[in-house]
Amino acid sequence: MGSFFVFLVINYFWLHWSITAVVIAHLGSHLLASLYSIVKGWDGIRFIRYTTKARLLEQLHFGKFSLVTLIGSNLLKSSDTIIIGIMMTGADVAYYSIPLKLIEVIEIPLRSLVQVAFPAMSKASRQDKPEEVRKIFYRYTGLATLLFIPMAILLFFLAKPLTLLLGGAAYVGSFTIFQIFLIYSLLLPMDRFSGVTLDAINRPALNTVKVLCMAFVNIVGDILVIRYFGSLEGVAICTILNSAAGVIVGNLFLRHDLGTNMLRIFPEGIRYIRESVLHFLKK
Repeated sequence: MGSFFVFLVINYFWLHWSITAVVIAHLGSHLLASLYSIVKGWDGIRFIRYTTKARLLEQLHFGKFSLVTLIGSNLLKSSDTIIIGIMMTGADVAYYSIPLKLIEVIEIPLRSLVQVAFPAMSKASRQDKPEEVRKIFYRYTGLATLLFIPMAILLFFLAKPLTLLLGGAAYVGSFTIFQIFLIYSLLLPMDRFSGVTLDAINRPALNTVKVLCMAFVNIVGDILVIRYFGSLEGVAICTILNSAAGVIVGNLFLRHDLGTNMLRIFPEGIRYIRESVLHFLKK
């Protein structure tokens, strides 16, 4: 992404090439990363000869649910703008898209935490250590939620200038939608980590059910809100509702399959932060 960002800066100030060139540069940046991975041997192609039919079938069985989950997750992200575009106007889509982009400030660190936690949970699950899986789930969910609370409060008060910076004066009024999204961000760690944990304990079908339930709540909610109220803020509130549905469904599945207790999330998160700080100070 660094190479793509450099191109964007150069293009903005000097080249002034069209959007087609920007798309080509985006593809080129991914090609550059892929070629580097191949040269460094990170692609894993050399391990294909070790595969077996049983392993391949196992991966396909897991992958079919992961694929549906991925489609459902993308549908969650795009359904708002698609429904707004169909039932309202293109200007409303652009107005809604500004806070939708801003909320990625919260999602980026969450993705990083998920990438750290998932391998550890998968390893503990394969070693038949459910208590270790629960511990990792509690720690990272609690850590993310506790970090997001002050971040969300800060962004709540900066919502208007940030919206003005990203969208300009014409879209500054959409800061209220961004503030609603910040409420949704506080549910995001519990939703995201419950899904990741279901995958880690080899229950991808349950994660798929969770995501499809969320998509159903979001789509039906969007249609009803736009049909009867014509409110973009109402569409944002539907995002909170679908995230809450994900937390509830994910919690029910994890409690049944893993024996989790959501009340342990914050104590474990606080303990993990304290241990990390003490470890840093000792070093």
